[in-house]
Amino acid sequence: MEIPKSIWGSSTKALEEYRSTAMVKDYPCALDSCFDDILNIASEFELDIFIKERRRKLIVLMGFEGVTNTTEVGIFLTPITDVQTKLEVVSLSSSAQRIATELIFSQLDDKFLEEEQ
Repeated sequence: MEIPKSIWGSSTKALEEYRSTAMVKDYPCALDSCFDDILNIASEFELDIFIKERRRKLIVLMGFEGVTNTTEVGIFLTPITDVQTKLEVVSLSSSAQRIATELIFSQLDDKFLEEEQ
């Protein structure tokens, strides 16, 4: 029996089905660290954290500037090693996906560039 994936009337199943269209990038951080970094970015930019499921390695954000504030953007995290994590940013809206990817990836790029120096 499959556990329902609906939370407050929203289904993450559609986001999971769109993962093949995700914008993907690897980062030099442990899974939990990357998860927390994304939540911090969401808070800093006053995004709505709709779902944060560490066990499922999933964050769903809403409220990106330039798109309908209820448009969901999923961020799937996959550990590659203990210190490297793959991020997949996906949305049913290509505009929301692009805007979210640019924001999340640029903030993480800046963070890890600073740490290297």
